[in-house]
Amino acid sequence: MTAQLINLNLNNLESPDGFPTVDQAIAHLELLNAFFLLKKDIKAKDGLFDLCDSDATSKVSVEEIQEKRWVVYVTQAVERFRVWWDMISLPFEEYKLKVGDTQIVGKAAFNANFLRLTRTAVISRQDELPPLGKPTM
Repeated sequence: MTAQLINLNLNNLESPDGFPTVDQAIAHLELLNAFFLLKKDIKAKDGLFDLCDSDATSKVSVEEIQEKRWVVYVTQAVERFRVWWDMISLPFEEYKLKVGDTQIVGKAAFNANFLRLTRTAVISRQDELPPLGKPTM
């Protein structure tokens, strides 16, 4: 991690004008770059998930096989996250929000507030973090 990233101030989640701060924009671009590099790396791993570039035919290109690797990778990551979330989440009733407690401007704002509350309230120990292996289905 570069010194520039270490020194970012990401503590203030809301700026006065409602726009992202420079530090938030830098962090966002770095995250996008990390996803780009991860995708590039996964697509280049010939044989990952038993998807081999040599299996390309006149109907299925190498690019399609490589894209399939990325799709499988993301699908497994989503499933691991879902399993973890189901394991640590408390019932919805425990997080009832009152309109006076938050500014609800629609379903998206409500969902964002709900996730922020549950994440803050539930994840408190390292053993509660998402798993890094294959999903257990």
